[in-house]
Order: sequence, then structure tokens, then C-alpha cells
Amino acid sequence: MSLITAYRTVVHVFSASKILSPPKSAKGALLPPHKKKGPTKPPSDEECEFVSHLYHAADKSDLPTQEAFQAMTVQSLNVRQKFSLLQDIREGKFYDLVVQVAREPYDGGDKVTLYVSDYTENEHFFNYTWEGCKDLTYGDADGHRLSQSSTQKEWVGPYGKRVIQLTCYEPHATSIRSETKAGSWVLLQNVQMKFGRNGQNLEGYMRGDQKDARDKICVHPMGIDMDNRDAIDPRLKDAIRRARDYNKAKKADLKRLEETETNLKRKRNEPEKKKLNSKQRRKLKRAETEKKAEEKDAESKNSLGLNQRITSESIEIPVRSVESIIEPVIQEMVVDGAPAKLHMPFVNNKYRANVRVVDFRPNHLEDFSCSRRITDFDCLSDNSADESSDSGDDDDDVGSGKLAWEWRFMLQLEDASAKDKTRSRAWVVVDNSEAQCLTGLDAVE
Repeated sequence: MSLITAYRTVVHVFSASKILSPPKSAKGALLPPHKKKGPTKPPSDEECEFVSHLYHAADKSDLPTQEAFQAMTVQSLNVRQKFSLLQDIREGKFYDLVVQVAREPYDGGDKVTLYVSDYTENEHFFNYTWEGCKDLTYGDADGHRLSQSSTQKEWVGPYGKRVIQLTCYEPHATSIRSETKAGSWVLLQNVQMKFGRNGQNLEGYMRGDQKDARDKICVHPMGIDMDNRDAIDPRLKDAIRRARDYNKAKKADLKRLEETETNLKRKRNEPEKKKLNSKQRRKLKRAETEKKAEEKDAESKNSLGLNQRITSESIEIPVRSVESIIEPVIQEMVVDGAPAKLHMPFVNNKYRANVRVVDFRPNHLEDFSCSRRITDFDCLSDNSADESSDSGDDDDDVGSGKLAWEWRFMLQLEDASAKDKTRSRAWVVVDNSEAQCLTGLDAVE
């Protein structure tokens, strides 16, 4: 902040921070003129003493600090549309953001530190890793270390360079304390972007509006009304869609990582195994089994009394017997130079069979449906029920706490043509989408 005096057409500028208390003169705070059109007469000693008296006698409570004045100057030049994705933000600008709170807000007393993301990536953000979030020590705006009680479960946002740290002062801090938590979606307005103390990572700052005596709040929680999805802000829907796609990709990466670790352990702990060339033998045996099942199906098709309303979506797959489906698959190998047979624990195959239902679980039909927690992803038109069900217990999926109902039951099946008492039976699990096709109904409580 500077103090300006004028005498006729001559303007003198004094640096406010350098103006000494009266009766000392303010001459040492005089700044050189920006432009010289000719000789400029310096202020007299009396004028410099008057400046000192004027500055220290004036009420400065309504005047902005030098830092706030500089921020207002930059803000006044930023007249374009303020909304932006985090991937597009730049230093020195002010933005409106639609973001998710990545962890519980950190209360610093006179300010609150937020970690937020819109699931886009920026090369100037701090790189948060899984282990790094488990014990988060990245400092706040004053360089302080955060609480060592942080746990990975508190972190609901993405990893990598997708999260930015925001320092929020009053009156925004009070609003955040009462209305914001980990997983909340919020609209933040007028966020200033600057490089932090380390000079490498962008950070955001939210200060009080000096021009508005009412201290305008720039933190707005964004509700998700499942009963009126068309009213949801399109920017919020886009952010939720990015969050869903990120979580799906992360789960796939974790699955691949687990498989890789399992394979490495197996290679370290088991001796080298050489497979026998039994591919043709298995193929021939499978073909013979399928041929017998087809012949048997053709002979008894008209006499089975099958429900014509129930058809398979994979009609091209040959019909097989339950006995052939549950027949264990044996893999022949050589272990320590000796032949060995390994029973495979499961087989990834799709089968079609003509069956009758002989038993079911749970014992009561009203228990055939079960509940799951509704997540934010359910507001997306391209989000399937199976995806929501798969992620219902995941800490990353933050929702409203409401429940949705899905089918989940088991049926015991036997061949529709079986008549003897030694016939083979198998239990199958019917999930939500399959039960909807089977019954033509949606699950309810």
C-alpha cells in the first residue's frame, strides 16, 4: 500500500511501510517518480512531516494490506470466465473450481487447509503416493507439518498429481468447518493460484473479500439429487464421471499388481514346472463330451417341458449336461522329473444347459434381494448397477448413505432330463442383472 499526495499537477508517492512515526519526516519513504516529463520539485520538509502525521493519524482498518492489494490488482485484470479444470490453472490467476475434498479438512485455527481434486492432472501439483497419503507430511501454507495421526482411510481422493492444497482464511474457514468433509463435492469461487514455499508446486488461497463488507462466502456445497438428475450441474456430472473412470482404472491396476506379485511369489517358491503336451487330448475329450450333450439334448428336447419364456443370450453355445460342467479339470505336469496331476480350482468358461430348479438359498423368497449403499456414481446415466455393486464397499466411493436394492440368490440345478437318484446337481449364484433378465423385475425391499 502506498500513500499519494498531490500538489497542483505534481504527484508524490510514499511507501506506507517506510513512513516513520511523527515527529519524524516521511522523506525516507518517498518513491522516485515513474515518468519524468521534466524537472520535478521534491516535497518540502513541511509536506513530508504532514505526510507522517496524516498516515499515522488515519484509520487504516478499512485499507487492504499490501499483499491483499496486490491480489486485488491481479484479480481486477482477470475478467474472463473464471471456471477452469485443475489441469488448466496457471500461477497468478483466480479461478472457480468444481472439486471433491480428498481428505478431512485440516483446521489450523485461523485458517483451514483443504486438499481437493477434479480428477484432472497438473504437472505442477505435488505427487501424492499411497504411502505418502498414509502419513501425510506435506506442509500447510506456513510450512508446518500436518498431523501425524493421518491415516490412509481418510484419503478418499486420487493419487499422483491430481490433488491441490488450498489454504482458506475467514470467512471461508468457518463455512468449511461446518459444511465440508472428506468426499464432499464443492464449488469454490475466486481461488488464487500461487507457487508454494518450495517454489515447485502450485497451491490455492481463499481470502476474505475486502470490497464486500458482508464477507462473501465462496464455498458452496454441491448437492446430488438422485430424484432430479437433470438439475445436477453439468460440471459436477463431468467431474463425477472422471472420478468413476479413475476409480475403475485404479482397481484394474491394483488387480494387475496383485496378480504380478502372486506370479512372482509362485516363481520364487515353486520349482520349475514343465507342462505336458496334452492340449490335443483335452480338446478331443471336450469335443466328445459336448457331442454327447448335444445328442442327448436333441433326443429329449421335446419331452422336457422347458419354459419357453426363458431363453439364453448365448444360443450359439452347445447345450451341456450338469455332470460335464462340474467335472473337475485336471492339468498334467512334470514336477521334480516325475509326472503329476493338478486339479484346477476353477475354470473360466461359459456354459448353456437345460435344467430344473430343485432348491434355492436363502430359504425365504423375501431375502432374495439385498441392499447396497448408493454412491455419487449412480447419478451418471452411463453407470451400470453392476459397477455400483462392485464398488459399494470401497472407501473411494462416497455417497449419501441411502440404500438401493439388488437381486442376490442361489439356485440348485439338475439336468431337466435326469430321472435317476444319482443325477448330478450344481449350485449357481444369480446376480442382479441376471435376475432381472430371469424375472423381468427390479429388486425392492
